[in-house]
Amino acid sequence: MLRFGAVLETSGGYGLFFYVKEQFTNFKLWLEWRETHTGDNSGVFIRTPGPGAANPLQAAVDQGHEIQIDDVGAPDGANIHRTGAVYALQAPTSFPIQPIGLWNTYLIEANGPQLNVTLNGTHVNSYVSTRQGAGYLALQAHDFPTRVQFRNLQIKKVP
Repeated sequence: MLRFGAVLETSGGYGLFFYVKEQFTNFKLWLEWRETHTGDNSGVFIRTPGPGAANPLQAAVDQGHEIQIDDVGAPDGANIHRTGAVYALQAPTSFPIQPIGLWNTYLIEANGPQLNVTLNGTHVNSYVSTRQGAGYLALQAHDFPTRVQFRNLQIKKVP
């Protein structure tokens, strides 16, 4: 199991913070995150092509999977763009999100084409993907003034 320490905070503009030591196929990723303001926008990207792609951000969007963090659901308020969604692919079944400023937990499980998302102990999404089955992890910095904080990232590979 890999663990990542300190609090990480996204800010300043659109981009991704990649973990590039290795790629992951089947895993359980657990992490805590919190928004600092209503409308903050971020996400956890899994199975992305990584920073070596011709346009890494667009490749992550088109080929990877973003597990959304956004209490508003930008750009249109649709559930497919809200917290717990596999962004633009499948909406969550519920939104058990903590109030602004409190920590939330995600358990993101990837096993073959099956992706499962648990938010604060409630299973909110089960999606069968046709996209790539392995890749890098990344945290999204979406826009200014969004500030989303992450801590206690842990990943365990599963057979």
